[in-house]
Amino acid sequence: MHHRTWKQIVVALVAMALMAGTLGPAPALASREAKRVRNQEQWPYDHMPESDPPARQRVVEPLEAQPEGYTDEQLAKADPEGYAALVPECRAIEQQLTDGIHQRLAEAGFDVGAQASTSGVSIASVLTAATYSPYAYLKFVLVPGTGSMTYNGYRGMLYFRYGYYSSYMDSYRWYTVSYPAISGNNVPRYQAAVNVGPIPEYTWDFGFIYGRYRGYESDYRTSFYPGKWRLDPWTGGPYGRGYLEVHGGTRDRYFKPTSGCIRLTPSAISSLRWYHTYRMANKYARGSAHLYVDY
Repeated sequence: MHHRTWKQIVVALVAMALMAGTLGPAPALASREAKRVRNQEQWPYDHMPESDPPARQRVVEPLEAQPEGYTDEQLAKADPEGYAALVPECRAIEQQLTDGIHQRLAEAGFDVGAQASTSGVSIASVLTAATYSPYAYLKFVLVPGTGSMTYNGYRGMLYFRYGYYSSYMDSYRWYTVSYPAISGNNVPRYQAAVNVGPIPEYTWDFGFIYGRYRGYESDYRTSFYPGKWRLDPWTGGPYGRGYLEVHGGTRDRYFKPTSGCIRLTPSAISSLRWYHTYRMANKYARGSAHLYVDY
């Protein structure tokens, strides 16, 4: 075989190796993360409902009032990447919501923009009966970054976004709170790697399991403290992923990598619990209590 032919083969193999490192999991990183998962022998059993702590240990701490989130103007200035990721999706959501509000108001005898109905029903009572205000959803993102709250070169962020409908303006006023987060090994291209990669891109039902509402669940175990929300589909998610949650962690599990769940700091879990309780009228509606994941 000619020297030039050997050289071409070597160049091709090097190129393929570089492409594999760019487009797929890096072998060294994959091996390290797989070993970490093997050592985590309790997964997924410690996530199962039957493994939850006894009722006497599920102590729910008092809620502490939280401030209003960032307005869109403030968010655009403080976190332009987050604003850019949230707003286009939010516009489509708001259009669906306002269409639903218009239909509800019309059914109650209102003309759009009117302040009284032929039946004497108030706009406030119509909105209270539905889950339109305050409407909320969550979104998880991973972006390249550096700093103390990054892992494997990516910074995770969980956004809780909620809005109040104004019948006078016929639009929403949106507010956003955000929390540093970590999921799996934090590398988006690993999302198909069971027990290793981050939560896959999908629209998850927040606080549900097998289609049933569970909401916030107190959990004082080290890997979950102070609690968690389950994500549906509990099994059979994208790439066969499942048993995923948004949860905390303390001591040696404080803001540490997971097997795919989204982990927040304990203080962030407590804060999110307040917003989930008081700023998410649609929390019981499986069709809209969503956590969006988009890389």
